[in-house]
Amino acid sequence: MKKVLFAAAMAVAALTAAPALAQGYVGASTTYSKYDAAGANDHAQWFDLFGAAVAPMNDTYAFQFDGDLGWTNSDLFSDDTVGSGNIHFYREAPNSKLGVFGGVVDAGGTIWDAGVEGQAFLPSSNIGGALGYVKDDEFDVDGWAAQVNGAAFINDNFDLYGNLGYASLDGGNLDGWRGAVGAEYQLASTPVSFFGEYSHIDISDFDATTDDFTVGVTYSWSGTLRERNHRGPSLSALSGLASLFH
Repeated sequence: MKKVLFAAAMAVAALTAAPALAQGYVGASTTYSKYDAAGANDHAQWFDLFGAAVAPMNDTYAFQFDGDLGWTNSDLFSDDTVGSGNIHFYREAPNSKLGVFGGVVDAGGTIWDAGVEGQAFLPSSNIGGALGYVKDDEFDVDGWAAQVNGAAFINDNFDLYGNLGYASLDGGNLDGWRGAVGAEYQLASTPVSFFGEYSHIDISDFDATTDDFTVGVTYSWSGTLRERNHRGPSLSALSGLASLFH
């Protein structure tokens, strides 16, 4: 129920800002996850709906809204759905973005995060990062997380991307990292793109690893992939690190 209410709140926020939503996207994906914990192996199939949009205040400042809802039919998890969302406020310059974010994840328990983030744009690539505070209500622990990300454009509608993040909670008693690489291609003269991604999670305290293989499709009203990346909803906050231990 909390996830339904959260998704409704995110939808209301987006619809409230709808007249000013200059750029954005929606999409769907499926993920095959392979788990290895203390020598025991298992797997699960996840399905996900996601979206993001930018609401400019003026030529310099803007809000970004993004969220997703995922679910699985696997018996591995006590809760078979995960909902998350972020609100970003940033200052945009010709070749950069700098701002703050706040987010929440409902993954059986509630995880909150907030921090600072930014991106720098080059003609054929970009690099970005985020640093934030994380609070896990279910386990009553908190800590920090950081992530760096980047993308390289083969052309306006084909990019290769990656990110690497680390989280440390409970005074360093819980720590883990996540890395991902992927590619996205947008069909010429259409708003539809397809992507594939591989990610790896390692949580040494639990002697646990996860390998995820994801494919998906995106519908965008942000122009080319390069335009979406530079002027659209391209900030990613901590991008999954908040729920690393769930």
